[in-house]
Amino acid sequence: WGSMRDRAERRELLLWLPSALPSLAPEALEVAFATVALRELQWETLSLREYAAFEALFRRYHVGKGTLRPAEAPPPPPRRWRARRAPAEVGEPAELSRLSPDVMPSTLVGIDAVWRIVASAPESTSRAALPLLVQLYAKPAAHLDLATVRQELLTSLFHALASLSNRSRAEGGGGGGAADRELRALLLLDLLDSFLAACGESRKLAPHRASWRGLTLRLHVSVVTEPADGPPPPPPRFSP
Repeated sequence: WGSMRDRAERRELLLWLPSALPSLAPEALEVAFATVALRELQWETLSLREYAAFEALFRRYHVGKGTLRPAEAPPPPPRRWRARRAPAEVGEPAELSRLSPDVMPSTLVGIDAVWRIVASAPESTSRAALPLLVQLYAKPAAHLDLATVRQELLTSLFHALASLSNRSRAEGGGGGGAADRELRALLLLDLLDSFLAACGESRKLAPHRASWRGLTLRLHVSVVTEPADGPPPPPPRFSP
């Protein structure tokens, strides 16, 4: 790698690496992901092919480290006795396409790069990274606190939205980056929508049934009985 001075040659090597993943030794995989991919890829101009290579390295690297594990496949739908057996689909997802984190997602090597891709890469590349974030945060390993893991995504997402808002105020709401800020905000909202959908039936509107913890509130209610012709009772008071 050090002998490659031409950037085009390095890019071709990065794009080739995923095809060699099954035969890479752990030490070579460590260099390919943590040294080469994370340091050489340019997030602001990342193409779809480069992102595909990055995600493949990300998944294989963390499976090798034990920080990502294959998630349980959803049960197949019940079949009717008259239904014909469906043929196997061509291009079924590989075993590494369904993974759940065995550690807190914020501790995964390269997770910051995934957020940077969403925040700065071309739109098509940013959208391609959204399913990975949803997968990492929606359904972690059983021994992790589900509410804490999901709160991590919400915190990072709202922090990114706040950063966009601060940039907009600093530039007076205009400037050449206004269109990009609007695009990033829409991408983050799409991420939130996909994340909430992935949470499944555990997501409820009532705070105490939410799939992540909300704020604890105390409600004090005072009931005052007044004659029918007396003054109206004071409005109820709510306090956190």
